[in-house]
Amino acid sequence: MKITEKICLVTGGSGDIGSSIVNELVSMKSKVIILDKVKPKILSNDIYFFKCDLKNSEKIYKTLKKIFNEGFEISVLVNNAGLISNSLLVNYMIKDSLPNLKIWDDTMNINLKAPYFISSLAAQDMIKNRREGVIINISSIASRGNSGQSVYSSSKAGLETLTKVWAQELGPFGIRCAAVAPGYIETNSTKKALKEDKLNEIKNKIPLKKLGKIENITKSIRFVIENDYFNGSVLNVDGGLSI
Repeated sequence: MKITEKICLVTGGSGDIGSSIVNELVSMKSKVIILDKVKPKILSNDIYFFKCDLKNSEKIYKTLKKIFNEGFEISVLVNNAGLISNSLLVNYMIKDSLPNLKIWDDTMNINLKAPYFISSLAAQDMIKNRREGVIINISSIASRGNSGQSVYSSSKAGLETLTKVWAQELGPFGIRCAAVAPGYIETNSTKKALKEDKLNEIKNKIPLKKLGKIENITKSIRFVIENDYFNGSVLNVDGGLSI
């Protein structure tokens, strides 16, 4: 798909990865709408910002309606916003502990419910206006299951399943759906979350013996957009860790 003069919507577009995705899309001569609760550091004539709490479905609905009413015709949707959560099924350190359902609700609302709701509204507008498009979900290598991340892993596994279902449902309308699943990416958040010895352990398991870079994600998104026969699949960007 050539996205010159197309409108792209990126959720979580103010963060490190999100802002890089936005810049990549702008480099493809597209206009980009950022949906986030935090205002991006840089705005321009090609970048628009709509503040939205992605845990709140009512606010999502009102924000999307505002976007449509202002005349924006979305052709590319990147469901990038995500919440990383860590939680054991059983906390062995606390006797008779109960599962933390707030972690479940917050993670599922942002990682699964929000993409479902936003994609439904965006696809409905595409179909109504007979506009082809593409929906890209940002998944994770955790979708295969990470110990200590049952909630996060299941949210990403669910997102990949939704990708395949949407590809079947929306394909006849000229709307493609795909997912990009990064492995361990060299970001500040990764370095804060994992100690150096743990990072070295991970690197040794990766065939390429190194962490990925944010540009590896953005270039993968560009590939999905430009390859108009890529549909219903998950593009793993993990240096071969999932082999």
